[in-house]
Amino acid sequence: HALINVVVVETGSQGIWCEGSVEEMTASASGQIPTFTDLSTFSASFIMDAPVTTIMSPAFKCEEKSHVSSCLSLMKQEKISAVIITGSGEIPLGILDAASAGIRLAEGGKADTEAFRWMNSPPTLISSDSPISEAFSLITASPGKTLVVIDPENKICGVVTFNELSGSFFTAPE
Repeated sequence: HALINVVVVETGSQGIWCEGSVEEMTASASGQIPTFTDLSTFSASFIMDAPVTTIMSPAFKCEEKSHVSSCLSLMKQEKISAVIITGSGEIPLGILDAASAGIRLAEGGKADTEAFRWMNSPPTLISSDSPISEAFSLITASPGKTLVVIDPENKICGVVTFNELSGSFFTAPE
């Protein structure tokens, strides 16, 4: 006996994606002694096949000529760890992450430095309909451990960080 909780999080031409949980009822509630089943295999396959849009965050961008201090202020205001540095036409040129910027500042770098000078480039792009399993494959070599999510028109639609990928396993059903 189990309590199943399912929520539809995204629908589209590729199907319906749901999040949820399976909780075994206690022996006293069901009147029977439960049989324990290891559902970890199902949890991993469930989340790994979901599109990256289910875990991505909104994309915050700074123009390449922006000062690092402006980018860091945006990160603080939005409570994010990285911004996408863009060129003309909002083309993603790189990633500026708070950790790398903090190290450069600690080493004597100036906060009024143009962001493109400190960005990790080129950024790693991933299609919005790509599965999370592909994001895991790409993130290890990605600058700043951040992927730029692009839509079918090659426009920036979000970011996926290493922390979000790691956290996706904690939200997978158990």
